[in-house]
Amino acid sequence: MDYQGRAERRKFVRFDYPFFIQYKAIEKGSEEESLSLISSSVEKILKSWEEKGYDKNRVYSSLLKEMKDFSFSKNISQGGICLVTREKFKPDTYLKVEIYIPIRKEPITGTVKVIWTKKRILRIGYETGVSFVKMSEDNKGTLSNILGLFSKTELEELT
Repeated sequence: MDYQGRAERRKFVRFDYPFFIQYKAIEKGSEEESLSLISSSVEKILKSWEEKGYDKNRVYSSLLKEMKDFSFSKNISQGGICLVTREKFKPDTYLKVEIYIPIRKEPITGTVKVIWTKKRILRIGYETGVSFVKMSEDNKGTLSNILGLFSKTELEELT
């Protein structure tokens, strides 16, 4: 007997990779509003990350203590991100995001729209699902290339 459950509705493959993300709620008409610069303590943490190697538990806890609007992705795709936030955002809230990727000095920036929010069990914060609504063509291409590298890596690991 074949599985007759709910059909997959996702358009894009999701990658369970923890990128650092800075976010800020914005008013609907002001998508161009820029994020504040990263604090010097976060710059030190990221520099230490590059110099000493990747220890996600240490870096996550340090970042979350230092910055209210700094988080990490639970998963990411071409269409959006599931990230952890401290506050509960209502659906249709717009956020400006900066996605920090270990192999790039500059973040990928864009505007996202909150689709859903779910309280985390046994942990502080909320899982927040967002979809990309505005991103430059350069940033779209960069994100696509990086996710393509993940896809290729996963396929090579399976063979």
